[in-house]
Amino acid sequence: MKVTYGVATKAAALALVAAGAAVPFALGACSSSDPADGGDGGTAGGALDGAADSPAPVPDTGSTAAPSCDEYCEPALESCPASGPSRQYATKAQCLAACAHLPPGQGGAIDGNSVACRAYHAGVAGQPGQDTVHCPHAGYSGAATCGSRCEAFCQVAVGHCKAPLPQPFASVSACLAACGQDGGFRDFDPGAPGGEYPTTGLTQNNLNCRQGRLWQALEDTDGGDAGAAFNECARIGLPGVTDGGLTPACVN
Repeated sequence: MKVTYGVATKAAALALVAAGAAVPFALGACSSSDPADGGDGGTAGGALDGAADSPAPVPDTGSTAAPSCDEYCEPALESCPASGPSRQYATKAQCLAACAHLPPGQGGAIDGNSVACRAYHAGVAGQPGQDTVHCPHAGYSGAATCGSRCEAFCQVAVGHCKAPLPQPFASVSACLAACGQDGGFRDFDPGAPGGEYPTTGLTQNNLNCRQGRLWQALEDTDGGDAGAAFNECARIGLPGVTDGGLTPACVN
């Protein structure tokens, strides 16, 4: 689904409200689109509301241009600040590193795997009381609203963790074949501690562990064989598969 109102920044969202547009700012207007998640899957900042109602579309102003990564990352950091409980990124550089591997989509998208969808939710999250609902959808995982977590993780992991960094997966399709599958690793557990991107206890053979470690790899935008990008890219691979001389860590 998309809402064609152009670049989904916080300012654009506020302008629509001022004009009387029916923007879904109320709590419960947003929920997980993945039935396996049970409508729950908050980040380090909070849980998603389990309501099933879809947001109402806003009027079409004639633009379907996808937002740039800058136009996505600025409201994502403003609405979901790094210092707050609903944070999705620690820095703009980290956000830009993730955005580079996500499909742009069309401006105004409110679901589906795209930068546009994440930008929309980043803008809406800036409304009072909306960060716990919408910030998880604004992060790189999309929290099962802006596409599936497996899809987003695999695109960003394969795009970011490439030579000269360790390559935990040969391709996006190889990663998707392992995500949530027997012989691969368990899907995201919305009830586990740490939210979308846990930073401690990262040993479980599941998507939670890998999302958290990839989040740390994205923080290290300079890379290098002594940095987090090198270390964490090696550690998100499948148990028993070693690249870069480091043993995968998400194995239990």
